[in-house]
Amino acid sequence: MASIRREFLIEARPEDVWDAVRDVGALHTRLVPGFVTGCKLEQGARIVTFANGMTVKELIVDLDDKARVWTADLLPDEMAKPIAAMIDQGCAAMKKTLERS
Repeated sequence: MASIRREFLIEARPEDVWDAVRDVGALHTRLVPGFVTGCKLEQGARIVTFANGMTVKELIVDLDDKARVWTADLLPDEMAKPIAAMIDQGCAAMKKTLERS
């Protein structure tokens, strides 16, 4: 299983950032509006629609309030490179949104 990890600095209070990241059903409104256009929660997962039209099902494996960690694991491994590029775009959108808040 491919794992993708990114770190970046955000000029905002950590509590505010984690509150938005932890709100897994509001990805499209609180964290990356415009990059993600829709998000629907299901039991243990979310269905995410991206601005490019792609729709994916993301399993919610863990929300670690102590470490404030968000990790993306995906299959098949061959998708790691294109998904990593999308995650980089999402990180930029997240930084812009959270620093504006």
